[in-house]
Amino acid sequence: MKFLSLNKIVVLLTLLVIPLFFSCEQNEEYEDLEFYPYTLYGYVTDYHTGKPLANVTFDLACIKRAYGMGISSDGETYYGVAKTDSRGYYKIRIPIRNKDVKFDHVYSIPNNIAGYQFAKGEFCVGDKWVGKPFDSVGVRADIRAISYGYLKVIMPKDAIWGLGGITSTYEFPRYEDKFLYSKDINDSMRYELFRVAANDGWGQCYYNNNHENYNFKVENPRDTVILYIEQ
Repeated sequence: MKFLSLNKIVVLLTLLVIPLFFSCEQNEEYEDLEFYPYTLYGYVTDYHTGKPLANVTFDLACIKRAYGMGISSDGETYYGVAKTDSRGYYKIRIPIRNKDVKFDHVYSIPNNIAGYQFAKGEFCVGDKWVGKPFDSVGVRADIRAISYGYLKVIMPKDAIWGLGGITSTYEFPRYEDKFLYSKDINDSMRYELFRVAANDGWGQCYYNNNHENYNFKVENPRDTVILYIEQ
């Protein structure tokens, strides 16, 4: 049985790893594209304080839509195309096309950071749209990100509580609601704790064959709002 020498093994591994490494470098492909003269830009800040949010990275999904019996799309997603600076400022260059298709829509996709969650934004591109976005004019899209607080719902043990959904948008992204835990208070009452967006919210309680809606508002991040549902 023949064995490879250590030097040959190192050379073989190098030949295998280097092509794999460079094949993952999608930014190289993005940099090689042809871009419109104007950009998507804006500032990312905290909704409550106005504090700039640095180091938010952006991905960009570029597509061409086809309309027929249904709606289909073809395109590419490019990762890490922009990052906010110390002022919260970002700027994204919008590609015209790749080797396969000319794009007519893009999705700007901010990536979540500690304390904040974001939503993607859709933008039309090119001279077929009113105003010729990115071809004749830049598009400013500021993002005011809403962090989170807590909601504590005190209710009878046999009551059922559900949070109502409020849409998160690109410009005003909300932290996603999440159930954390439930705990008994006594033989007849318990409470449920939720992480919710630090903003307006609502929920519904089903109790004694009756549905009732409740509104609430978390004024500041990390505040806890308490709702009390009587027996």
